[in-house]
Amino acid sequence: RDSAMAVYDHLRKVAMGPHGRRGTTYRCARWLERLGDEPAALQSYQAAFHDDPGDGVILSSIERLARRSGQLLVWADALRALADRQTHVDHRLRVERRLVALLDLDMGDPGAALDRLTGVWEDTQKSELVPELRKLLRSVESDTDRQAAVDRIVGGLRARIESTWNSDDQAATLGTLAERSEERRVGKECR
Repeated sequence: RDSAMAVYDHLRKVAMGPHGRRGTTYRCARWLERLGDEPAALQSYQAAFHDDPGDGVILSSIERLARRSGQLLVWADALRALADRQTHVDHRLRVERRLVALLDLDMGDPGAALDRLTGVWEDTQKSELVPELRKLLRSVESDTDRQAAVDRIVGGLRARIESTWNSDDQAATLGTLAERSEERRVGKECR
């Protein structure tokens, strides 16, 4: 094993660019996984992903081993890194939704999920995220965290109203803003 690791270390050092290092590190990770050394394999998969993050077999391997070992934070960090690299909004939303579901459902942290999704909404202004934000708002226990998210959402809606020239979008956004205001009023009355 030691001599094989020395060969892989040498190959990584002489590999051409991040893609070459990624391929060599991935092969090493697969070899370690076949040997049954899952902690070392997970570290190698992480290193390969770090060299050239992408949505593919390396990310799937990180998910598989992170879930198996209970190291969900490793999986969440990989999804964060991938989401932050996305330049196409629909691809970013797909990765962000996976991350939000992981944070909320698997890791039991709806506050972190809400914070992440609120940031995505602020960046993208995608109206399709509003129902998901509502759902997360209901699951967050902290009134302070919930109010901070609502304030960010309402601020984003106001900015959207001010910046758009599309009167249909302005009307739809005003309706959404009115719904948020009514929900906040009713929520305060129910407490």
